[in-house]
Amino acid sequence: MNNLVAPGFDEDSFDAITKDRLVRQAVARESHAMFFHLYFPHYVRYPIAEFQKDIFRITEDQSNKLACIVAFRGSGKSTLVTFSYSLWATLGIQQKKFVLIICQTQAQARQHMSNLKYELEHNRLLKSDLGPFREDQSTGEWAISSLVFDNTGARIMIASVDQS
Repeated sequence: MNNLVAPGFDEDSFDAITKDRLVRQAVARESHAMFFHLYFPHYVRYPIAEFQKDIFRITEDQSNKLACIVAFRGSGKSTLVTFSYSLWATLGIQQKKFVLIICQTQAQARQHMSNLKYELEHNRLLKSDLGPFREDQSTGEWAISSLVFDNTGARIMIASVDQS
């Protein structure tokens, strides 16, 4: 059995979901964990740990207005929260219209924005199911510090604490 499928799913049911576009879209919009496993399996190298399942539960719980996630370096915090959750929060059931990612340094901020932009431009399954993703033509803000989704009216901005 493949232990790298989404938590709570066996390999057969997960495979069935991946093959049906409408089911895949519906499930991905409802669950951050499924969104991550469906569109970003290339980030999953090991079975999901219990604390990572907790991170998914925290991000999916809309009653959480403020969460602080602390874990060891290399535990997947940035991948699950900064990268995946910022996308799912705007594209999934939460339909957030403004996501602000604050990093320690400008270099970290640029790297996170670059990762987001790369997936939006190159992840064929993500683009096919939840796109198209394109620059807001009126502002030209598909830039280093801001992504604007003119098809949803959402924006993801990134900043660093060492910026003025």
